[in-house]
Amino acid sequence: MREADRVPEERLSILDRPQADTDALPAHLLAAPERPWAEGVDRTTIRLALVADDRRIWIGRGVDDGVFQFFFDSHGGSISGGPRSVLTSHGAAVGWSSNEYGSVVHGIVPDPVTAVRVGEIEAIVANNAFLADASSRDGPIVLTTPNGERVVPGMRTPPRKGSSTTRSSGRSYVGLVEYAWSGYPTLEIDNLDSTNWEGTPIGMFLINANAPDVWLVGVVLLEGPRAGELATAELVVQRDENGRTRSVRFLGKTAFAPHPDPPRLEAARRRLADFRQPLDPSGPA
Repeated sequence: MREADRVPEERLSILDRPQADTDALPAHLLAAPERPWAEGVDRTTIRLALVADDRRIWIGRGVDDGVFQFFFDSHGGSISGGPRSVLTSHGAAVGWSSNEYGSVVHGIVPDPVTAVRVGEIEAIVANNAFLADASSRDGPIVLTTPNGERVVPGMRTPPRKGSSTTRSSGRSYVGLVEYAWSGYPTLEIDNLDSTNWEGTPIGMFLINANAPDVWLVGVVLLEGPRAGELATAELVVQRDENGRTRSVRFLGKTAFAPHPDPPRLEAARRRLADFRQPLDPSGPA
């Protein structure tokens, strides 16, 4: 289906543009077919939407008509995807990326959105993508449309890199995790020491194309004082009557504890380092 034939609230006109050489993703991503996103995205639809200094955002369409965003700079990056319906329900598909050099809020917006701000910070908006340097403060994500301003519901930025991920109880967590040996969402976990903990993804969440609606997975903490601890959980995907994803939750089966298999933990750290491999600042070949 051409984007021009969609309702404006879900239209991403950048995807109707003919593909060019500059739309190529970094080579190390294309050489990693085991990544969950590789099964879910139609690579022929990927387009370079925004360039700001060394930072770039690509947008692509999923094989199930979802939407994907790829953010990379000279220090690393992130990939996220989800149902296109988020553009209607939330107004935008939002992602966050952070490292020791700062944090950014980025995402996908449909054609009617003409401006985006995060708190008081004005974002760069181009070709259905937006990018805001949100390292100085957090705030609601506000979209400007022909019908007025719209606040993206339920969205907030995670803690700054280097800030504490523990709460006053010392048991909760907000930070990166690896699940199923491949995905890297930012997860908010209520109680690391409970066998019945619950985790909620912050921002967009990438669902493996072949995953069942209830999937037993391992979850490894990657940040904070308890980094390297492991627990098991059921990854539960709730869908509406049309099969569209409405919510994703992790429901704990075991409490977090030191990883019992050091070689596997080291492999998880290597995968994360590979995922964060820097983008050549000279741009795509």
